[in-house]
Amino acid sequence: MAEVFPSDHSEKLRKPFAKEWDELVRSANASRETGGTETRIRDEYDLLSVAHFFSLFDAYYDKLFSSAALAGKNYPKPSKSKLLGDLKAIKDSRDPLSHPVEEEVSYEEAFGLLRDVKQVLVSLGFTNEAGHVSQLLTQLTGFDSHGAERRRLFLLK
Repeated sequence: MAEVFPSDHSEKLRKPFAKEWDELVRSANASRETGGTETRIRDEYDLLSVAHFFSLFDAYYDKLFSSAALAGKNYPKPSKSKLLGDLKAIKDSRDPLSHPVEEEVSYEEAFGLLRDVKQVLVSLGFTNEAGHVSQLLTQLTGFDSHGAERRRLFLLK
C-alpha cells in the first residue's frame, strides 16, 4: 500500500475500517496491557487481522493491480474474483465462529486453506513464499508434484 499510495497510505489503510478503527486500536493496546501478547505494534498495519485483507483488496484492487503498480513486477494481474474468493476462504477459515475450537481442522479443510494461501501468494508475486506452502502441501499429501501426477493418472485408468 505504501508503494501504491506513498503520501497517504495510512489514511487509505484506515478508510475501509473507519467505523471500527478506534476499536481496533483499543483492542490491540488492551491485549498488550493485559499480557495477552508481548508483540510490539510497529505500525498501523499490525492492527489488522487476516480478516481485514479481503476488505483492503476489495476496496483498492484496481489501484493495487493497475498497470503502473505492476510495472517492473514479475507477475501478471490476478483475477479479482479469484483473488477475493481465495481471501474470503482464508478469512472464513480463520474465523473462530466457522468451526468449534475443540474440533481439529479436517484434512480437506487444511489442504484447501493451504491451497488458497498459495494462490494468494502467487497472485501477489511471492513465489518463494508460495514454494514454502507447496512444501507444506507435499507434507500433507505425502506426494511431490510428480508423485501426485502419477497417482492421478493411476486413478484415471
